[in-house]
Amino acid sequence: MSSIAIRNGISHAAVGGLAGSIIELIMPVFSGEGFDATSQVLKLAIQSALNGLAVVTSSSLIDVDSDSTHGIPFSLGLLYSQDSLRLRIASASTLIQAQIPNLGQKIRARASAVRTSTSM
Repeated sequence: MSSIAIRNGISHAAVGGLAGSIIELIMPVFSGEGFDATSQVLKLAIQSALNGLAVVTSSSLIDVDSDSTHGIPFSLGLLYSQDSLRLRIASASTLIQAQIPNLGQKIRARASAVRTSTSM
């Protein structure tokens, strides 16, 4: 049983790494400078969708149902072969963190407007 798990782990990590490398080649090179937030989020969404497609496509190849590794080596191979995915996620996170204070101010302004209009 353990030899099957070892074989599965190695082969699944290789399949994940291959799939991630193909996605990395398809996607444009990450450059966080000079692109607006919408463009960055769109590229992240496209790359995430390609990852989802890779998971669905590879699930029949790696026979997930009988996999004693539960797809973890595949997932790690897929993730660690895509430096641009990690950078896009970090960039989106930074953009979101920068917008949170503005969102709080907008919510407070709307709440004040609602209170003012209902008190009249």
